[in-house]
Amino acid sequence: MFKDRIKQLRKEKNSTLEKFGEKIGIGRDAYANLEYGRVEPSEIVIRAICSEFGVDYLWLKDGIGEMFASEENEVLAALDDLMTSENEETKALIRALAKLSVDELKVVNKLIKSVVEELSD
Repeated sequence: MFKDRIKQLRKEKNSTLEKFGEKIGIGRDAYANLEYGRVEPSEIVIRAICSEFGVDYLWLKDGIGEMFASEENEVLAALDDLMTSENEETKALIRALAKLSVDELKVVNKLIKSVVEELSD
């Protein structure tokens, strides 16, 4: 159950109810309600826990896989966040990138690196 997994995570992080809640932007009582199973977590709270503590989304939500996210899972979760956002330009960009060939992606990657270097100068 979700409440058991967040309690397990909090103990793994040696955190108090108050400090754990603070890290994800909610108060002690709101967090305690989650951990004791009095309320169901919102998607925002689940995502905040995953982001703040590097927790695998599927593990936290459904108990599938390992507690801590792999880099690949973190990227997939970030892409999911972007694709479910209301930013249509970002979604269009991701769709366009997904259609590129490996060689085309190398060109885009080179361009992005060049822009990042230019901005950091």
